[in-house]
Amino acid sequence: MYREEMDFTNIKCAEHTEQVSCLYCSKCQILVCPTCIMKVHKKHDLIEISDAYNIKVKMLKKGQSKMAKSNSKINTKKDELNKLVSAENIKYNKEKQNIRSHEETVKEQVEQYFKELKNKLEQSHETVLTLVRSDLNAISLFTTQKEDRINKVQNCIALSNASEFFKEVKQIEKLTETQEPRTKPCYTSSPKFVPGYLNQSNIGMLQDDGNLDKCKKTKSMRVNTNQLNKTKVRDAEIEDVREFTYLGSVISTSGGTDEDIQSRKRKAQQAFAILKPVWRSKALRSNTKIRIFNSNVKSILLYGSETWRLTAASTKTLQVFMNRKIMVYRMNKTGINAKHRYFQEPRLLQEYINAL
Repeated sequence: MYREEMDFTNIKCAEHTEQVSCLYCSKCQILVCPTCIMKVHKKHDLIEISDAYNIKVKMLKKGQSKMAKSNSKINTKKDELNKLVSAENIKYNKEKQNIRSHEETVKEQVEQYFKELKNKLEQSHETVLTLVRSDLNAISLFTTQKEDRINKVQNCIALSNASEFFKEVKQIEKLTETQEPRTKPCYTSSPKFVPGYLNQSNIGMLQDDGNLDKCKKTKSMRVNTNQLNKTKVRDAEIEDVREFTYLGSVISTSGGTDEDIQSRKRKAQQAFAILKPVWRSKALRSNTKIRIFNSNVKSILLYGSETWRLTAASTKTLQVFMNRKIMVYRMNKTGINAKHRYFQEPRLLQEYINAL
């Protein structure tokens, strides 16, 4: 398509303008003419200009596709970040409102508490004053009465008539025997105010709430439901998936057996390829290779098989995989037949799985 649209026969050489470029040097990545080839590029990898053009176009398309994929990923990431910003703003406003609401509540509680403190101090003060004033009044009354009695005693002493003196002295003597009023030995003082300190434990505090994108790690899977509403956790949508891996086993909306078998086959294939030097080794006996195969490949393939819902198709898939791997390196015939039987009959395969 490109050869029909473009002319590659009349391209001037950049070094020798009087000559036309005839080939493309893959090593130097430039167009060359016959003179260039004789002087510099004689031993280099030279190809047709049209082929070089097609290669370059193919590379550009590949790069374009890669850039498009990268742009798609960037746009997806951009959308995710915008969602995170939106979720963070929502959370920020919500927490800010919570702080304001709690601030008003704390203010009301503090005002109420100080009001109660003042009332309690007032009551205690009145109680103390009442007790002290009661004793003070008793003392004042006693002092007034005592002064009157002192005056009466003095008047009795000042009498010049002996008859009157002895007539009143008996009563005057009783006045001198009066007792002082009893007061309390001590008085309870008003309580002392000890200032306290408000801290995060009795007002509130900010706690680390994890990463902003922690909900990205959380996935949900719906089974046998027509509910299509997105699940949200803290205003962040949880992605719905059709399958996920749990403890090495694939779980899907369809049950997961077929998907899990394909996953186990890929992992067993990787383990089989890693042990390629073992299969090619002539120093190991076939029985030893079979034991290595069973412990390092078959065990990976059949991991979690106790929960599989085996069908004829899935059993055949396992049979084909195992037969191919066993036959690749021509193991000992007796050993092959002994192990082959498990994968020729589905019943024996199921018995082998149950025996694991």
